[in-house]
Amino acid sequence: MGFGLPGDDRADLQLVRRARAWFAVLRELGADDPEQPTFRPLTVKGSLWSYSVNRKRGTRMRPGSLIERANTDMVERGVPVSERNKAGR
Repeated sequence: MGFGLPGDDRADLQLVRRARAWFAVLRELGADDPEQPTFRPLTVKGSLWSYSVNRKRGTRMRPGSLIERANTDMVERGVPVSERNKAGR
């Protein structure tokens, strides 16, 4: 476990490298305007997910988002996958 060498940390802990890579993707897609949100979903083909013009932010959460957040919390608490699957249904 060294310090300062690029390959020393686990990939999931290299937050600066990951953030720079995400900003590079946004530049490539032409979506790096500071007025736009930094974090937004991509489609399976790698383009930006587009929302309807009439979308009201903060009024409701997609069911999938809620399940993803709950699953993350359960993983952190060490809940077995079989119990997480039951809770997600």
